[in-house]
Amino acid sequence: MFGNDSGDGSKSIISEEVAKEQFASFLEYFDIDFNDIEIEDGVEAAKTMKNTLVRAIERGALEISTGEELVIRQVLSRPIGEITVITYTDKVAKARLAMDHESPKKTQARIYAFMAALSDMPTSQLMKLKGADLSVFDRLTAIFSMV
Repeated sequence: MFGNDSGDGSKSIISEEVAKEQFASFLEYFDIDFNDIEIEDGVEAAKTMKNTLVRAIERGALEISTGEELVIRQVLSRPIGEITVITYTDKVAKARLAMDHESPKKTQARIYAFMAALSDMPTSQLMKLKGADLSVFDRLTAIFSMV
């Protein structure tokens, strides 16, 4: 499917099949099964997460590798200064501890602290994400928070 139109005006550089396999490997890595979701709103949210991330993989904006360790590379369409790629790794325990430095009442600050720990990036840089980059970041955050 290399170079095919993905339907949203952008060109696919990864086939839909490969993109779906990468997404599935991400869920399998953490033993997450979207089929376990029974609440209707949750099912729709899961579909949105999957569709957004699969499209990002297809257009080369996201790469998921679950070899010996989980590595997710988010290629930014709108660089943050000189930062063009954010790399997330499986540091969920460290990320949970990072949230403890924020007040329980500051939900967004806790979320950004969590993702900053997974990516080894300052929270202030992650807060500069916009558009499709922010959408991918939000979907990744939702899945990491399910662990």
